[in-house]
Amino acid sequence: MDAVHLHLVLTHVPIVGAFFVAVTFLWAALKKDRSVGWFALYSSVAVSLTAIPAYLAGMAAEERVEHLRWANESLIDTHETIATIALILSVLISIVSIVIIIINRKSDHIKPVLFWGMSLIVFLQFAILSFTGNRGGLIGHPEIRGNIDSYKGYTEKYYYN
Repeated sequence: MDAVHLHLVLTHVPIVGAFFVAVTFLWAALKKDRSVGWFALYSSVAVSLTAIPAYLAGMAAEERVEHLRWANESLIDTHETIATIALILSVLISIVSIVIIIINRKSDHIKPVLFWGMSLIVFLQFAILSFTGNRGGLIGHPEIRGNIDSYKGYTEKYYYN
């Protein structure tokens, strides 16, 4: 597995994981279930931190593709900028989750409003991670950039010659 393949595999983990963590926080808030909320907090830390290896693999992947004929530097730069924002947000969310865990470690009195707030924040994380993934997909998938007819022959011309 090379850097590009590793990046493609790793990027799905924080995106899909953030969605499930947000839903778990929402469930904890709706049901006022602290045990589900605790699970969501720990899951939030784990899932958010998966953005780090995905980002680092992306840096290595960029080195592999940026000089290829089909690479579009503008798309790569846009993806990298948004990925940096997504990484910072993910790290901040994991820090907030850790702080909440530490502050409440000896207490089981976490208020449901906290789970509502975390649900909203993690849904925002999911949206930004999804947008980041979409921008990354544009780099290697010309068929999703716009009019498919304008890319006829693109694959043969740039990938196989």
